Amino acid sequence: MRSVVFAEDLKEKTRIVVEVTLRMPQLRRDPALFASTIPQFLESTDCDFMVALDGGEPCALGLFAPYDLPRGARRLLGVEALCFRDQLAEEQFWIWARLLDHARKKQFAGLCMTERSVNPPGVLSIMADRGGVATSRGDQYSIMWAEPFLQRKSAGAYSAFTEGPLTDTAFITS
Repeated sequence: MRSVVFAEDLKEKTRIVVEVTLRMPQLRRDPALFASTIPQFLESTDCDFMVALDGGEPCALGLFAPYDLPRGARRLLGVEALCFRDQLAEEQFWIWARLLDHARKKQFAGLCMTERSVNPPGVLSIMADRGGVATSRGDQYSIMWAEPFLQRKSAGAYSAFTEGPLTDTAFITS
């Protein structure tokens, strides 16, 4: 049985952040900035903390934060950190489909991710080459490379989409 669960209580959210920190080498590029942002993530009602389970065992852990698209007055759910047990892209697709369903249910226009926010990172290229991800219900989600202008109201916080702390202004992803 496979499921994706979003944590509600602080203890579970904290466990997810600790595990993600240990499993994501990308977070070590500025560990002090990420560590200083953890309380903001945990206190925010807008951030999501996810565990994917396969047969009752964790197979993915993630941390997500909302971003605005200032030019289009839309919102994206940003993948700040998402680590997978399985290296094979085919074993990750069901999780991506459920994350996209979650974003849709929360009224987001989609997910935004970068190679720095996913471990292992290679699946993003594979999904883009395939043109997207299909759900078990037959919904198709497109995956494409883009560099949108984003904004998140968390000046000084860590973001997978910038090389340093966030500012109050919109920025282009890289």
